[in-house]
Amino acid sequence: MVAFPDGVDVEFSARGLESDDPFSGCAFHVRGCGDSLIAFMFEVARAGDMVILPAMEGNPIVLVSEAQEAHLPLDIGDDVEPICVRAPSDLAAVLTG
Repeated sequence: MVAFPDGVDVEFSARGLESDDPFSGCAFHVRGCGDSLIAFMFEVARAGDMVILPAMEGNPIVLVSEAQEAHLPLDIGDDVEPICVRAPSDLAAVLTG
């Protein structure tokens, strides 16, 4: 559990960091939303060169670098448009609609 000063907390799970298994990604089990949490998710994604797959309407693929688009699977579908965010505020705009 990661708690932030604004009262928001999140359960953060990262398989592979907890064991000898290869690291393949992480999950945020969100219990509220705030600027600190958004910044934390953005920085974790940037540090790990990971895309963000929020469980929300439209199932967007959020990139934290334009270079990530070249590594997306070709079969993600024509109806899925990757969204590149450059700052936590951009990520907040995507997640809050």
